[in-house]
Amino acid sequence: MPSTHGDPSLPFYELPAGNLMPHIVPKRSTSIRPDTIRPLQFAAGPADEGLVNAVKDFLRDIEHIDDAYAIEEKEIVADIDDLGQLSYRNEAGE
Repeated sequence: MPSTHGDPSLPFYELPAGNLMPHIVPKRSTSIRPDTIRPLQFAAGPADEGLVNAVKDFLRDIEHIDDAYAIEEKEIVADIDDLGQLSYRNEAGE
């Protein structure tokens, strides 16, 4: 794993959103000071075996995500609209 999450030479608004998490305090009305936002520091080195296995399982699952919507009948087409809703239509468009 890398030792930082984000490039230290970048301004705060170019850093990954996760770098803001330590600065978000519930029920706090003061603003976040931009000069205090820095890349998160991690212990560099290999990732835990459990984390590696979880990521590999996740990637294996998403490789076949389109197979879940496969339909055996050729005249019916599965369509996903802009809102991510699944709809079925035949060749006539019905």
